[in-house]
Amino acid sequence: MTKTLDILSEQVWEHPGDYAGHNPVGDYVIYARNRESSIMEDVNYNLICAELGALDDDFSAPVYTFRAGHWAVGWIEYVIVKNDAPEKTLENAAEILSALSDYPILNDEAYSDAQCEAITSYWERENVRDRVQWCCEAGESIFAARRDCPSDAVFDHLMQGEIFQ
Repeated sequence: MTKTLDILSEQVWEHPGDYAGHNPVGDYVIYARNRESSIMEDVNYNLICAELGALDDDFSAPVYTFRAGHWAVGWIEYVIVKNDAPEKTLENAAEILSALSDYPILNDEAYSDAQCEAITSYWERENVRDRVQWCCEAGESIFAARRDCPSDAVFDHLMQGEIFQ
């Protein structure tokens, strides 16, 4: 339990000076995301919530999430583990934090699936002119822009873009 508390001690909520919302002083912030979060951050957040059984805005639960407004990014959502949560929950939270300190993706398959879904959805919404641009950048025939799904070359090019990380 000592190692668990050592890991979690670095995650203790500290009350921001200009914040007047819910204040879980002494509890542990396991993960956070905001409106500008990447696909990877969203996937990690959802996996952590599922793994720890986080409940939305149920401040009496051992693990819960809550959203706070933020002037720069619109909002921030937090996964909080109470400091008096069951030992198994605290250990599980520490394991997640330890895993993230070694490698930033909790589940490569879930992350890859989310990227594929985002790229496919993006392609479906794009107009032909923008699709042609993507095809040209990927070294693909402009006629590939007519396809319902991006070609492998375009898909790979989109996958390298910052928007789909």
